[in-house]
Amino acid sequence: MGKSQKKRVGKTGRRHNPVRVPDDHLGHGLAAAESAAPAERAAQVLPVMQKLSAPDAGDRTWACSAISNLISNDPGTRRLLQGKNVVGQLITRLSDSAEEVVVEASGALRNLCIDGGVELGREMYNKNVLSPLRTCVQKISATLDRILSNTPVEPAEIPARKLIYPFAENVLTLFWCLSETSQKALTAINALDLAPFLLAFLLNREQIPLPTVVAAAQCLYVLTDDNPPFLEAVRSSGEWVAALMDAARTGSVLPNGTTNGTPKKSDKGKAKEKDDPERLTELRVLACGILRNISPLPSLLPAAAVDIDAQIVLPTILPLLSLSLPATATRALELQGKAQTKPLPKKGQPPGTDHQSEEERELDAVERRCRTLLMALEVLAGVCAVLPDEVVLRPDGEGEEEGGMDEDMDEDMVADAADDTEEEDGEDRTPVLEATLPLPSVLQTILALPAQLLPLIPATPISYLSPSPVPPITSALAQIHLRALEALSNLLLGAAAFGAPVPRETRDEVWRVVWGIVGSGAEEAPKVNGVDGAATNGTLLVDPSKAAETKIPEEVREAAVGVLWACLESGGASASAVEVQDDTALKLMQICASSADEDTRARCVGSLARLGQRTDPKHREENRAIASFLFGPFTPPFTSQSAPLTLAHMHGVIDMFSDETSPNDGVFAEGGYLQVMEQARHWLGREVRRWKGRERDEGRGMVGEWGRFVLWRKSLPALGEGAGGEGEDAMME
Repeated sequence: MGKSQKKRVGKTGRRHNPVRVPDDHLGHGLAAAESAAPAERAAQVLPVMQKLSAPDAGDRTWACSAISNLISNDPGTRRLLQGKNVVGQLITRLSDSAEEVVVEASGALRNLCIDGGVELGREMYNKNVLSPLRTCVQKISATLDRILSNTPVEPAEIPARKLIYPFAENVLTLFWCLSETSQKALTAINALDLAPFLLAFLLNREQIPLPTVVAAAQCLYVLTDDNPPFLEAVRSSGEWVAALMDAARTGSVLPNGTTNGTPKKSDKGKAKEKDDPERLTELRVLACGILRNISPLPSLLPAAAVDIDAQIVLPTILPLLSLSLPATATRALELQGKAQTKPLPKKGQPPGTDHQSEEERELDAVERRCRTLLMALEVLAGVCAVLPDEVVLRPDGEGEEEGGMDEDMDEDMVADAADDTEEEDGEDRTPVLEATLPLPSVLQTILALPAQLLPLIPATPISYLSPSPVPPITSALAQIHLRALEALSNLLLGAAAFGAPVPRETRDEVWRVVWGIVGSGAEEAPKVNGVDGAATNGTLLVDPSKAAETKIPEEVREAAVGVLWACLESGGASASAVEVQDDTALKLMQICASSADEDTRARCVGSLARLGQRTDPKHREENRAIASFLFGPFTPPFTSQSAPLTLAHMHGVIDMFSDETSPNDGVFAEGGYLQVMEQARHWLGREVRRWKGRERDEGRGMVGEWGRFVLWRKSLPALGEGAGGEGEDAMME
């Protein structure tokens, strides 16, 4: 019998803010914030808040700058300030009459939004931060136009010109963070028509400080990510696309993650921003990401003829994967040990002055290197997502079927099996893939990537440490591990979809490394039915009180499960495609029982179905337990589940027992699963009627396939001899 079709996995949500430093280890409420904030900083909060409304502009500037210093890597103090409405007061200061106050207020809001993530972004949006930001954009555009056109400076605009670039960087970063807050905020930002404003920084990048250009690119990258109104505006301009192509091709990336050349030193010994190799690399990676977001380009543009992935993206990203995370973590800890807490700024100190030590500047460079790698992995995950489009539709039953499933079938029986599909046109149409698919050139290139991605997956000592002595580095490392897993999963699924060969030793090494994440968090359970643990209605019963405490985030473990599933899928038809641990099936059942993520549970089911096809006699008892698990929801009393999970169980059942010649096929007969499937068929039809959209369409197709599978099974000689013709007639009735 032919294999059942797998549902293509798509994007499920917007990306994480890559500079977000989590503070989940803190409690909630003002009391928790006060206890978490250092005593000396907590005592400084009230005087700083009072100065925000002072009549003297110098005091207001100082207060805004002090807030930025107080919240630096200090979530406790930040929450304390939140409880005193610091967001509302800073938004008011964006309309201040003094230019220095506006710049410092925007900087404080920027830092709050970065550190506070979605929670702070929502608060800012609800307090109407976009209204003064719209005015800020107009001021920045006007000043920037005068600077770029070499218009003579007037005395009244000297302060604005002096602070234009730090101000612009703050505003750009605010838009970047706010766009990831909610769909409502994104829609409001789309209405501001920011594309010309943002692209102006890239078009004039040779005349604008590099950090400001990078901030504009960050904002562009987020706003073009799965945001049709904005990305359509960007790719409609040949000039804008050409600017992005040029930015992506500037310089060449070295294995250490920098561009060629060394930073030139100014008279004061500080590297010129224009020659900062790490920022140039960051800009290149962002430009690559934006180009992928707006692809495919309009055919009339010259850039449409360029293979962006092969000619631009991969040459930029692949050298970055050589960064050693253990060495990076060690160096970050060394630098943090030498750094000191920032003092509050002195009154009259120029806005934007950081007075960083050499250690602090190097720590910032380490963090930026990690963030660039994180961005590169995010783009690479998209490149690796080369699953073929489901472009061919044909009625089920048309075309070839392996194993002669429909041969010698009674036409009325086949029609009865399809009754529950309820197709309006009388045909059950299911997405299927082309029988033969050419191997994409990009897939041929990235098939060698597992060796580069695997070193980025194991955790360093500080990757999941909470609280961490270096929160920004810890946050970046945790996200790097996650993105590396996602890229690896996409790569293996693409290889499986196109039948591309993945060497056995590669699959074994992937499984060994990734199982270290998955296997470390499964709970212990009693031995039942010949294996450890009990499966009831497709759910393993475990004692929550025995759950092992772990610092690995759940989203990382879920991504690791996806890699394991993809690893098994990439093995093709081989039931022993990977050398797995003895307790693999048990732990996958445990994860399926405990995970709140439906996709993760479905991948566990798919992996179990693969493992259940092993033919070695030593796996017989384990295969029986897997079969019991897969048939659990379909055994009376039937168990309603989500559509993805029900479909995963249906696929799993058919995949596991689609070869009647397998030595493992005896498990099907021993369990009496033919009768179970027959009893569940009409119940499944009723379940599918409750589903919506694509899930309902796929469910209809699977119910039809389920019915035909039953008929095929009953037609097999080994089963037919015991049932006789009367049994088949009874089933037809």
